[in-house]
Amino acid sequence: MYRLPLQFSAILVAGIMQLGAHAACHGAEPVTAELYQAPDGNNYAAMGIRLPEAGAALTPDQLLILVDTSASQLGEYRTQSLKVLGHILQANQQVPQVNVWAIDVSATQLLPQFSKLNPESIQSITAQLDERIPAGSTDLATALENGLAALNTSGKARIIYIGDGFSAGNLIDATRLQELVGTLAERQIPVISYALGSQVDHQLLGTLALRSGGRVITDLENSEADKIAAQIVAATNSQVWYPERVSAGKGVQLYPQVALPVRSDRETIYLAEIAEGNLDQATFALTDARANRLASHPEFALSAQGHPALRGLCLRAIEDNGLSVPTAGSEILGVAKTQFEAYIEQMLTAANTAANRGQHKQADEIARNLLTIDPRNSSATKILEVAFVQPVPASDDSAPSVVVPGAETNEGTVPGNGNANAVPGANSTVPGDFTDRTDAPNSVEEDAIQRYKNRSKAAGEKLSLEVQRAIEQARSVVVDDPDAAISILKGMQGNVRIAADIDDEIQRNLLNRLLDVEQQVRAQREQLRNQRIRLQQELAEQEARRRVIEGMQLEEERLEQLIDQVRALLDDGFHGNPSAYAEAEAVAEAAVELVPFSGVATQAQFTAEAAGQLEDARYLRALRADRFLETLTQVEFSHVPFPDEPPIRYPPAPVWKALTERRSIWKSVDLKDDSAAERRIRAALEEETELQFVDTPLVDAIGIIGELHNINIRLDLVTLDDEGISSDEPVNIFISGIRLKSALKIMLEQTPTPVALTWVIEDEVMKITTVLKAEEALENRVYPVTDLVIPVQQLQGGGGLGGFGGGGGGQFGGGGGQFGGGGGGGGQFGGGNFFSIPPAALPAAKKNQ
Repeated sequence: MYRLPLQFSAILVAGIMQLGAHAACHGAEPVTAELYQAPDGNNYAAMGIRLPEAGAALTPDQLLILVDTSASQLGEYRTQSLKVLGHILQANQQVPQVNVWAIDVSATQLLPQFSKLNPESIQSITAQLDERIPAGSTDLATALENGLAALNTSGKARIIYIGDGFSAGNLIDATRLQELVGTLAERQIPVISYALGSQVDHQLLGTLALRSGGRVITDLENSEADKIAAQIVAATNSQVWYPERVSAGKGVQLYPQVALPVRSDRETIYLAEIAEGNLDQATFALTDARANRLASHPEFALSAQGHPALRGLCLRAIEDNGLSVPTAGSEILGVAKTQFEAYIEQMLTAANTAANRGQHKQADEIARNLLTIDPRNSSATKILEVAFVQPVPASDDSAPSVVVPGAETNEGTVPGNGNANAVPGANSTVPGDFTDRTDAPNSVEEDAIQRYKNRSKAAGEKLSLEVQRAIEQARSVVVDDPDAAISILKGMQGNVRIAADIDDEIQRNLLNRLLDVEQQVRAQREQLRNQRIRLQQELAEQEARRRVIEGMQLEEERLEQLIDQVRALLDDGFHGNPSAYAEAEAVAEAAVELVPFSGVATQAQFTAEAAGQLEDARYLRALRADRFLETLTQVEFSHVPFPDEPPIRYPPAPVWKALTERRSIWKSVDLKDDSAAERRIRAALEEETELQFVDTPLVDAIGIIGELHNINIRLDLVTLDDEGISSDEPVNIFISGIRLKSALKIMLEQTPTPVALTWVIEDEVMKITTVLKAEEALENRVYPVTDLVIPVQQLQGGGGLGGFGGGGGGQFGGGGGQFGGGGGGGGQFGGGNFFSIPPAALPAAKKNQ
């Protein structure tokens, strides 16, 4: 349990603290002490109690903020909610653990977990709420239950709620509310509410604050957000005392009958029913487990009558054992009084309407119910007195009765005739029938036209109220379901058109009013539809922008990787790997293809290409220098003479002939590579054969020849059939001692066929086909044409062999003397003189070159 500060404990232990009229002696503000004396002798009171200001402000360990984002939080309420939340977050950055939930149909955590606030997290919360669209209804009970489950069971925790308090998404029954407030009080977790909205459920928020030790801060017109936030933060840090027992004086019945938490920044107000003659016993005291005690002995101002709402609140508290008592401070008690007055005003209006329409029985019933709630209401008394002197039409029996919630029908005695507000001419006793009246009827009652006008007026007023309710209902649902709102207005228009006994002008005005509202609803429906369309378009555009940004990021990352590869390859090339320049250029080209007009990619391509070209130029220059030196070396070698010992000896003529015959196979060559079967067929064609056929069918003769020479011979049946040649054509031939190639040619020429036959080697078999078909199959062959390309030139050498230096003339000068220099061509240069060089040792590397 939360322990009280030492200073506060000392004040409690010092003795009973008398509040109310004695509060000034302790430096505290006066508390509520109001008494309503009912005509039946019972007294109904509101008695407040509060803690004195003691100790420094407390900082909670955990703080959960619930922000209502339902459809009721629109426009200026939404703006005010976000402003107040921003100030609250800024002021609670020292709280160790904070989280913010957006609640409507379900709760959404705006932070991953409870954590200490910082500027980044505050900005994230604000951004998420800005993007959240107010929609749906609120399930406040589930949100509070989930919040209790999320908060630690140890340490000081607080819950802040910003919204109107309507739990339309999941209505809270009495059992669930009792369990919820019991858990809040047991775990000592106050609920501080900021009541914000066009319609606020002060009763639910007040009950939560009263039972949990919280506070309700109402939204006043032109309230500044920073001041409201300051009140909420102060309420969050304020001290709360949780007593365990409550006791009251003799003849005093408290509502609720439980020990309520007490705060220093607001009153804890008990409702009390005090028996007659026990006003001096109107005291109560609160005590906790450590014997700390806080008492109140209010002094009522008997000269001033209290508000009649105290009696109504007490009667309702009796029914639900005080669960509905919302008196968490004088402000909430004031709101309850205002709501009571509005309820009484509605009942009076309904009673007056019924009386004006002549439905006196219904007006009597409403007035009696009203007096049950407010016994001193003079207006209800007047309505009853008027009802006694008016005839009751027979149609009143079928008229619908007005049901007043929470009121009881009292058929007792009507206030007496001696009342100063009684209608003149009324008897002291209630007449049993209109015909028993002793006084003559007045002219108004006898005038049927006037009665019709009165009924018409009453019907018009009733229909006007129904139209007003229909308009309000339509406007309440237009945001969630515009079609339903239009249906409500259409239905009411039908009711107005078929309404009887009402003035035509009133009927027209009501119809025009409904039509105007319908046009407004239709315009609002179109506006909502356009808003949804724009929202969908914005969401689609945001998604497209997100994808474009992601694509650009991926493209930039890919380009960065490619540039890094180019840089690495250029570094490898610089350190002795020339092939890396070509790879770098290829990678740079890929970067240019990825981002065509990127300056970085273009620069990488230029650098890689330039580096490769410079490397090629350097290599070619070095190679040219090396080859030049090698060429000069070969020139030097060419100037070295060689002896003709031993002399060159050419082979004899038979060897040259054998070499020539060995080359004969390449005289005529086929470009295609013959298979083994085709080479076997060609070899068989060169073999000697013997054929003896007498009227032998062509197909049989071909088969015998194939078996004889071990080759495959087939008839080209398709071609032969096209030419009208049968495979049974008779073959007659006697021949021997010739090659198979010649024998086949003769046999096919002698076969009596309309078209000449021949053979071809194709597909590794020999085919017998027509000559025309054979000519279609072409073979590419290669023949040696060397003699055709290089003309044979006649040598005209001159001079012969000279002596020791005489060179021969002519086109090709003869050699000089022994080993003299050869003569130049064309007879221009003679042979050189005989010379020799001394032997020199050649390097091992130059030998055999």
